[in-house]
Amino acid sequence: MTLMKQMKQMKQMKQAYEDVRKVLVSTLAVDEDEITPDILLTELHAEPIDILDIYHKLGLNFSDYTSGERLNEKGLKFLEDVGDFVLANPFSDYSKANSLYNLSRLKTTKEFTNNLTVKDLVYIKQYTEVLKKYSERLKCN
Repeated sequence: MTLMKQMKQMKQMKQAYEDVRKVLVSTLAVDEDEITPDILLTELHAEPIDILDIYHKLGLNFSDYTSGERLNEKGLKFLEDVGDFVLANPFSDYSKANSLYNLSRLKTTKEFTNNLTVKDLVYIKQYTEVLKKYSERLKCN
């Protein structure tokens, strides 16, 4: 991987973190100083309805990944794919990939949201953006 590509990935990660942080500040009415990559959303006093609002504001649609109160097979596979995406990043946090794999083992949406960190949300947002760009490229060809 070239240095330019690595720098671009770092910039994209930083932008995704800033996007997530802005949404969390506005949605949860918390100070920016309270938001750290490893803090659980529940530690920021996010309720399940807040988390749905956060997903929506970030352009994430999790309705395809749940069946009632449970993560469906598509949702579990999505989280595993995000973990693979993290591992493919040369700047990846391998413990974070393991954390995402562990999230994919949780069966209920409540367990998932109770264990979701800011960094998880950043990786999910970044992976979703990559999928969107890839899908758009396929449509053009």
